[in-house]
Parts: sequence; C-alpha cells; structure tokens
Amino acid sequence: MALEFNFDNAAFHFDKTEGPKGFILKYLTAYVVVGLIVAGLNILLAIGLFGSLEDMQQVMSGGGGDWLLFLLYQGFAIIIGVLVWVVFEAAVLRRYLRAEGFALKLGADEGRLVLVSLIWMGLGIVAYIALAFVFGLLSVVFIGASPMLGGIIVFLLGLVAVGAWIYYAVRFSAAGALTIRDRAVRFPSAWAVTRGRFWTLFGAYLVLFLIFLAIYVVLFVVLFMFVLGSTVDFSDPEALSRAFMPTNLGLQMVIMTIITTAVQGFVMLAWAGPAALAAKLDPRHGGQADAASVFE
Repeated sequence: MALEFNFDNAAFHFDKTEGPKGFILKYLTAYVVVGLIVAGLNILLAIGLFGSLEDMQQVMSGGGGDWLLFLLYQGFAIIIGVLVWVVFEAAVLRRYLRAEGFALKLGADEGRLVLVSLIWMGLGIVAYIALAFVFGLLSVVFIGASPMLGGIIVFLLGLVAVGAWIYYAVRFSAAGALTIRDRAVRFPSAWAVTRGRFWTLFGAYLVLFLIFLAIYVVLFVVLFMFVLGSTVDFSDPEALSRAFMPTNLGLQMVIMTIITTAVQGFVMLAWAGPAALAAKLDPRHGGQADAASVFE
C-alpha cells in the first residue's frame, strides 16, 4: 500500500519504506565493518607518515612537524570519507526510490551523487562569501554609528540568514533522491518536488535532529565514563588527550568505534528518508498533489 506524504511517514520512512527485508541489518553491519577498516587505515597511514599517533597529535596542536605530511593525511581522509559516504548514501536511496536490496557499488549513481554534493558545496561557499561581505558592510555602517543598535541589527540579520539557509536546504533536500530516481542529476527539480511540503519536511528533520541529539548526548556520557573508568587527571590537558589516543585505548577504542559508527550509519539512513519520500511521491510522477500532514 502506497504511503501518504505526512509527518509520521516522512520522519520514519526508514522503517516504513518498501523493499527486500533485512536491509537495515545488512546496511549497519557493512557500515560498521567499513568504518573499522577505514579507522584502521587512518591509524596505519598516520603512523607511516608521522612515526606515531602522538607525533601527529603534536602537529595538530601546533607543536611543530611537517604540515605537508599532515595535509596529505587530511586529503587522504577526505577522499576516503567521500567514497564511503557516497556508496552508502546511494545504497540507501536506491532502497527508498527503487525498492532495491542492499548493495555497495561505485558506478554512475555514485558519480551523480558526487556532482550533487559539489553543487551543495558551491552554494555553501557562495552563501558564505555573500554573508561575510554583507555582515562586514553592515558592521562598518551600523556598529560604527551605534554599537548597540548595530549589534542588534547584525544579530537579527544573522537569524534571518540562518532561517533562509534552512529554508533553501529543505526545499532542495530532495536533489539527491531525485538524482537516484531519474538516473540523472536533478538539482533544480527538487524545488518543485518540495513545494507545499516545507513544513512537513522541516518538522520531520527537526524531530530526527532532536532524536539524534539525545542519542549522541547519552552516547557521549556513557562512552566518556567507559573510556575514563580509570583515574585520569582532568586538570592536565595532555594527560586527558593521551587517554583518548587509540594506542592507549585498545579494546575500548574498538568498542567505541563500533558503537559510534553504527549510530552514524543509522543517522545517514534515517536522515535520507524524508526527502526520499517526497521524491517518491512527486505529484508530477503520479504522487499526491495535496498531501495530508499535521504540519500543513
């Protein structure tokens, strides 16, 4: 039975979608395994480039070292991170839009998602530059004339800018899902798909964000207590930093990585759901033109 586009179905589409059974278990298992492999590769690369993780930590903290090696390490980490994200995101969206079973690939779908991500990145850079220019100009004009009034105006405009970015981010949130659905890059088309559905999508994302925030807070507290079960001098930043080094954690580090990676994978899975449902029920492709929603 086809789902209606409403708040409940959008927020929890990861659990309500159609497709082969067992997807979530296979997906999370693969995500954790790949996460452990990537973590291991990062550690091996850091040791290979810097000699030890402690030496890399020294470079990161500004204590000296070869910054070119650090940039090389960061570049490798970014490339691997992008590859991991794109293959799992594509697998999730294929499930939502095509009801396919779990499979990791590196093909046309993944390449198109990278292009969509580059568009998002470009928009973010343009928005940042524009805001920096506007706020710089306003700071000179208003704060120079009246610091208090200028500060209030800049603060209010900052809220407006954040609100505008959220609005446009939600309106174009279906770009990746449409790209997977149509097997072609579909960024501008997302605007039409989310027309009249902003508050439903915003509500779904807000609820998911609050759920994820609560999970991360609880997870941080539990893992923090687990890692620092032994006595650690909290007044010594270096001792606290060393306590979290992978080489000093051993089994604790493996358990932490498994748990946090599984949570990250679940977040990716659930976060893609609302926009995927909007793309699936696109009115121009036989979906519902007037979707029922507790937010509309």
